[in-house]
Amino acid sequence: MAGKSKKPKGQTKTKIKFSELVARVQSGKITEDDCRRYFHAVYEGTEPFKPSLGLRESEVDLTGIRRTARAAGAELGFEASEVVRQGRMAATHLKKAAGKAGAAMGAAAPIAIVAEGDSWFNLPALFFPDTLIDKLSANRPIHNIAMWGDELDEMIAAGEYLPALLQGGIRFLLFSGGGNDALGGGDLSSFLDQRVSGDNDPANASRYIRPEFFDVLDDAEILYAQLANNVLSASPETYLVLHGYDYAIPRTGGPWLGREMALRGFHPKDNKVISRAVIRLMIDAFNDRLRTLHNNMQNVIYLDLRGTIPVSGWFDELHGKSASAQKLAAKYASLLNKANPKPGPIPIV
Repeated sequence: MAGKSKKPKGQTKTKIKFSELVARVQSGKITEDDCRRYFHAVYEGTEPFKPSLGLRESEVDLTGIRRTARAAGAELGFEASEVVRQGRMAATHLKKAAGKAGAAMGAAAPIAIVAEGDSWFNLPALFFPDTLIDKLSANRPIHNIAMWGDELDEMIAAGEYLPALLQGGIRFLLFSGGGNDALGGGDLSSFLDQRVSGDNDPANASRYIRPEFFDVLDDAEILYAQLANNVLSASPETYLVLHGYDYAIPRTGGPWLGREMALRGFHPKDNKVISRAVIRLMIDAFNDRLRTLHNNMQNVIYLDLRGTIPVSGWFDELHGKSASAQKLAAKYASLLNKANPKPGPIPIV
């Protein structure tokens, strides 16, 4: 009688059924290895500050439900990564609790902090690097309600930060928003004029930025002023801490900056210096608006993060690597540790 045939070496594992993958996520039994095997980061067709995930179809059986599964893949991936994130946090808290056992009672209560914002404050775990809030919260409690993809007007209209402020005891509301507006929401080319052939002088960068860009900044400044007033009304003792991002670097073929700039003749490689100069000017203009709010409103603190992330410290066109998040968090920590964190007016330089 012939023996059983052996599975050839190198043969791929059997695909998981989509329904089984859903069940694993729902039951909370999805692992970090599972997440990396069945999902992947997606950049094509996404908006700035709104990362997405997709199913690895080489590993997931979508027979008969391909369109449905593809449509649900991103949200399922987000849920899976959140299960893993929560598991990590629980393990960390247990470890900290064990380390603090027997500590003296009566220590001063930690500063109460709420964080609201976009992907600079919250990214899908595993597939993207840590954010500055991930790093900052390692040493202090932060109630983080930020969500990648949330836009400035939506966050202010929703007011999800207000219930915590109305309860009292919140010293800082850290807020991150407006980057999607300032960088064209995936349509950056609409803010730029065509580069003159042969012009690679960074001193000419301002000539190519259209008035429409500054109109958007006008709208953003109004929204931020509304946010500051909302915070002041709900909790007069709370400082609203704002930042204006860092100098993003366009990449060849980059989905948010590089390709959009190339449409106007600013190739990230062939015209590197002037391309980066254009982005610097746009980031500077956005920061100037936030600095003005700091100078004019008693409860607003502007934190300048420009120049924090080195050229090699970017994960993609808009987000820093985990090591860069640590650098950003250090600037926040320096502010949050101050007894009187609000400095005087910040001079225009």
